[in-house]
Amino acid sequence: MNLEDEASAKVIALKYHALALDEIVEWAEKAIKALDNPDLNIISLSLVSDECVAMNHLKSVGINTNKNNVAKLFFGHFYNALDAGKVKYVEISKALYFLARDGYVPGEGLTRDMQYFKDALDLAEAGTYGDPENIKKEMLTFLKKYRAQ
Repeated sequence: MNLEDEASAKVIALKYHALALDEIVEWAEKAIKALDNPDLNIISLSLVSDECVAMNHLKSVGINTNKNNVAKLFFGHFYNALDAGKVKYVEISKALYFLARDGYVPGEGLTRDMQYFKDALDLAEAGTYGDPENIKKEMLTFLKKYRAQ
């Protein structure tokens, strides 16, 4: 994966609280050390203390991205955040729905799978159909399977 895809995935992960601002700053610091000539936005990210400012710098870096690669990367962030209990499944299910609609899909034919979790979890949480815990396990398995390695 490239730096642009990583930056774009981090915008999404930060927006949905799957990454914290300090994790973005840490990533920027590592990128600065690894790059011969780091982008000014990466340097600025290492000093940022506001999420909105961080998102703007990340968006400036992640201009030319591959949506499939970006999806694989934010799948990893979502998986890690859910597994650690940092975010709610319902929020990530909504994110997957809208991101799939916008074309951020990790592979061919996975759009419907991404959109499934929002409705399935809503119905299960309402007691209409399904078990919420099973759907959460399915979502975690799905994210793990298609995340970037």
